[in-house]
Amino acid sequence: MESISMEVPLAAWPMHSDHPRDTVLITKILEVGLVVKDLAQQDELVTLDRMEKVVRILMESKEGEEMRKNKRVEFWCEKCCGRKWCHKK
Repeated sequence: MESISMEVPLAAWPMHSDHPRDTVLITKILEVGLVVKDLAQQDELVTLDRMEKVVRILMESKEGEEMRKNKRVEFWCEKCCGRKWCHKK
C-alpha cells in the first residue's frame, strides 16, 4: 500500500497465499501495476526480456504515467485519509 500511496507503479509476481488476490487488486481493480508472471506459470522462468518490458512500461511509458496518476487510488486515499493522496499534505 505504501508504493501505491506514493504513486509508484507495481510489478506483480504472485507466488503463494494471498498474492493472487493482491495481483487482481493491483492490476484489475486499482490498475496501478502489471503482471510479470502469473501464478499458473510458476514453473516457468521469467526472461530478462519480459522483466525489462514490464519495467519499461511502468517507468517510461504513458501507460505507466497513467498508473501513477490513477484516480481510483485518489478516491480511496480520500476515503481513508481525507486527502486525495495519502503522502501529500
